[in-house]
Amino acid sequence: MLRRILGEIVNDLPDTRLKLFQNLGRFKAWLTASRADLGLAFVISLLVGAGYWLLASQIPQALIDPTRDAWVWFEADLIRVHPVMLDRYANNYRTNVHPLQAIIMYTPTKALIVAGLSERLAVFGVLSATAGLWSAALFGGFRGLGLPRFDAIVFTALGAVSSAAIFWMPVPEVHAFAGLTVTIALAFGTMMQRGTIPPILQSISSVFAFSMTITNWMAGILTVLASNSYKRAFRILVDGFAIATIVFALQTVAFPRSEFFVPRLKTEFTYVLHDLAGGPLEKFRAFFAYSIAIPEVPFLDNTTFPEWMRLSVQFSPVQTVAWVGFAGLILWAIVFIAGLSRAILNPGRNAPIAQALLLYLLFEWVLHFVYGDETFLYSMSYVPAMFLLAGFSVLGKGRIFFLASAVAVIPFLAYNNISEFLRVTSDLQAHADALLQASGSASE
Repeated sequence: MLRRILGEIVNDLPDTRLKLFQNLGRFKAWLTASRADLGLAFVISLLVGAGYWLLASQIPQALIDPTRDAWVWFEADLIRVHPVMLDRYANNYRTNVHPLQAIIMYTPTKALIVAGLSERLAVFGVLSATAGLWSAALFGGFRGLGLPRFDAIVFTALGAVSSAAIFWMPVPEVHAFAGLTVTIALAFGTMMQRGTIPPILQSISSVFAFSMTITNWMAGILTVLASNSYKRAFRILVDGFAIATIVFALQTVAFPRSEFFVPRLKTEFTYVLHDLAGGPLEKFRAFFAYSIAIPEVPFLDNTTFPEWMRLSVQFSPVQTVAWVGFAGLILWAIVFIAGLSRAILNPGRNAPIAQALLLYLLFEWVLHFVYGDETFLYSMSYVPAMFLLAGFSVLGKGRIFFLASAVAVIPFLAYNNISEFLRVTSDLQAHADALLQASGSASE
């Protein structure tokens, strides 16, 4: 049996070698044809990364101090995730739902520390690089859809100033990395429909989607299904799952406190139809509106740690969005609804990826309608699909109008979201300083 299998492998070697050289040839041709886009993506990643370095530097250190943080930041687990970036022996039990978080978050941070950066600057560097790569992947997705370069830059800038990006990219949380990996998968999906992505890269793309959040694998599944026959897609996805399992096995060696990616159902079901999530209106508003323009963030009582407050926008009424943010929301709604309509009714040659994006956004909406207590927490997993669908608005009649609307959105969202981010971080820093001073006075 073994001899027969080895014989078949040897007989297949010439075909395998030929396909490899053909794929390498296609890849070289693609690199040559995409030099301008790759250069632009590099510049975009540098500019966005530099901006998010500045935002990350505004996060109070008290929020990532395990002796002080009390789940202040929109129900995020900053005190759990920050050590994961710095210590390979940190508690990685959440790899049961964020399978490759340890290897993806720790490795680049450690590399920067070895290069000579302090732990604090290394974390800033990884977060800003994640934001830069995310914006570059988003730009690639728009170009894959067929948007002209200027249009792709505009929509990438729109995404970079959204409240989801502004509030999640600068903090040490898995959702920033989940946003990057799912965007890479969706961007690959826009290229798969052109038939230029070989199967092995499609498998790796699905691994990216799966790597940081199990449910985000749906993006990888749908993009592969959209561009292949069912039989071929099944094999690609099985290969991807095998790759993910092998990488995970290696991760467990380097990070011994990792758990296998099987969710603890009893724990996860406590977040199903959670009381703190409110009803359909609160979830719809947080999902579609507050991921784009943040309202005034209230400081709520923190019953677990009374000395701290709790940030949440789940129950914030629309009236609490500043006028500049509300204006941005109106313009965004015009562009998004137009893009959504075109993706449904007249997607043209982008029909396969349009269907994948629509189904993925629907999946995310249903998922977060029933799961979670702070919808905004998960926004980086679904806003990339919203931005790409909005991009359909400039692929046809009315391009100039919708492009102008998208350009107009950017300053409104930038001012609203960045100013609110700075206000929140400033108030939190003042509160942390007051607590520190009070503790110092008490010890005296």
